[in-house]
Amino acid sequence: MTTRGRNTTISQLTLPGVNITDILGRRPRLPGNSVPSERDILGLVAVLDRSTQQVLPSGCGHCKKAKPEFTAAADQLKDELKVAYIAVDCTDDKSKEMCSTYGVTGYPMLKYFVYGKDPVPYSGGREEIDFVRFMMLLVNPDAAPPLPEPVVEDFFAELDGGENVLQLTDSTFDDVINKEESVLVMFYAPWCGHCKMMKPAFSEAATLLKEAETPGVLAAVDATANKALAAKYEIRGYPLLKYFKNGEANDYVSGRSTENIVDFMNNPSEAATPIPPTPEPKWSDVPSAVNHLTQANFKSFTETNRYVLTMFYAPWCGHCKAAKPAFQDAAEVLKDEEGMELAAVDCTVERDLCSDFEVQGFPTFKLFTEGSPTEYQGGRTKSDFYNFMQSLKSGAGDQPKEEL
Repeated sequence: MTTRGRNTTISQLTLPGVNITDILGRRPRLPGNSVPSERDILGLVAVLDRSTQQVLPSGCGHCKKAKPEFTAAADQLKDELKVAYIAVDCTDDKSKEMCSTYGVTGYPMLKYFVYGKDPVPYSGGREEIDFVRFMMLLVNPDAAPPLPEPVVEDFFAELDGGENVLQLTDSTFDDVINKEESVLVMFYAPWCGHCKMMKPAFSEAATLLKEAETPGVLAAVDATANKALAAKYEIRGYPLLKYFKNGEANDYVSGRSTENIVDFMNNPSEAATPIPPTPEPKWSDVPSAVNHLTQANFKSFTETNRYVLTMFYAPWCGHCKAAKPAFQDAAEVLKDEEGMELAAVDCTVERDLCSDFEVQGFPTFKLFTEGSPTEYQGGRTKSDFYNFMQSLKSGAGDQPKEEL
């Protein structure tokens, strides 16, 4: 069987009982019969674990969701000579031994194979563009499609006057807060019943303020999607309103009716309570299963534990703050797994250590395998961290797991 025929779709590449090594270990068909190099990609296989092998068991909901996206990516790149998308059904008796060999512990698991090298876990997104972009960045970066602009869901779109409420995100928030002298921000969750009940009053107030040409604007932030802002302003309940005067945050202590909001914006100084700065505790002082490493113990810790996923961070970094809860949760789940540790290094303190590992941005994640570092390019959810660590095991006796 050849590595990949032209005009072949993913449905024709389902390979129960076939040894992936036999297929991906052969030379791919390259123009002019040239010998492949180690950079020639043979396959993104779906073995249901985020790799180039995608296994699609009939009972797996996440597999069913990923299947059409994986298939579409295969169709889109069917004429790309260096790329193959392959699916393996690990529930097939003929495939179970192979899936065990490749450490398939959860569905879907994906791995990518490069000619002449061991398979590597894939932990990127599962949309068509994610699969296509990942493979093209490896074989032809200039032709890789750009990532689409993130879609900002407008919580107020269906309401009359909803357009008068500014929908802000992690990337647009500071510009608006620093530009506008007076801003009342509603932090919400799309599923929150109290938020939905407050929407009409907030939208109507925004319209009345605009019609009256009252200085100031009303804005909204989806705190479930904009985690850096939620962490920065300690949003723990919904809806939560904060008033910003010349860029400085204040607690909003008035009511939630249209009249309350309009009255407040007309006389904000009478009701706004400045938020006193609260010192943030050091992460290393907060009890968790994350191991906090220093120059003194880093080498011994990473060399004595088989796998150590390490987060290099700065305390002031918003993206670091947003990633911390998921990282801590994953560490808690993995704390009883022998040889599998999650660790953190404060680069504002351990500057030499971070410089040694060429940390240039925050957060930076690196996997240390018995002391040897490699870059971690996966996602930042609890499931992303957990599944990545699980994929490092042989998985011979493990039961497949869905996402957490």
